[in-house]
Amino acid sequence: MRAAAIRRAIARAPGPRPIRPDRAPPPRYAEVVPPDAEAPPPPEPRLARLRAAPATSGLLAALAAAFLASLVHPELVQRFAKVDARVRAGEWWRLFTASFLHGGLLHVGVNAYALYAIGPTVERLYGRVRFLLVFLLGGALGFAASTAFVRQPSLGASAGLFALLGVLLGFAVRERRRLDPSSRRAMMREILTVAGLNLGLGLMVPFVDNAAHLGGFAGGLLLGVVLRPRSARRAPAAQLPPPATPRA
Repeated sequence: MRAAAIRRAIARAPGPRPIRPDRAPPPRYAEVVPPDAEAPPPPEPRLARLRAAPATSGLLAALAAAFLASLVHPELVQRFAKVDARVRAGEWWRLFTASFLHGGLLHVGVNAYALYAIGPTVERLYGRVRFLLVFLLGGALGFAASTAFVRQPSLGASAGLFALLGVLLGFAVRERRRLDPSSRRAMMREILTVAGLNLGLGLMVPFVDNAAHLGGFAGGLLLGVVLRPRSARRAPAAQLPPPATPRA
């Protein structure tokens, strides 16, 4: 009786009540930070990220302009997309122009976001000219692989985007002695995860051109091994986009 009276008195008392074990919140663990540790840098604003990467910004504008132009003049898709028979007939420029055309708003939106996420990192490592070279040449190699293995027409920036992923992997391989080992492993793991998930999802979606993706990735990887970064300073791990299913 006395114990029951004590519990009732505690329940009526003001202030915090005893917490039932089945309703207790998870414990909070304090993060141990060394006293001399530096505060993490604030996240980079989106506009500042684009201002620091003019080639990426220009490429995004070119994709948007080409998409709007294709809405006004739909025949541009037939004239500049990768069409197997036309490429084999000698219209090799389609291997480059196909990267700027898209099949719809979602298609161009997904690829534009991926370019925004990957582009500034590659541009910071290699400079404007080599960044554009990787996108254009890697995309052309991707559509060349598509011409060899895929008979359907194909278009989209994702072949060039896979080239940007490939060049980052090539950078991690080439500069393995200069990169921090943990950063290099994280960089390679994220690149391979994003590329692998996109390729895996592409196998489940019939209209995704995985030949262009693989060709672009292989071309970018080769360029990453061959091209020398513009700076020899220790580079941070690349910031990569979330997995997506861009169409080539």
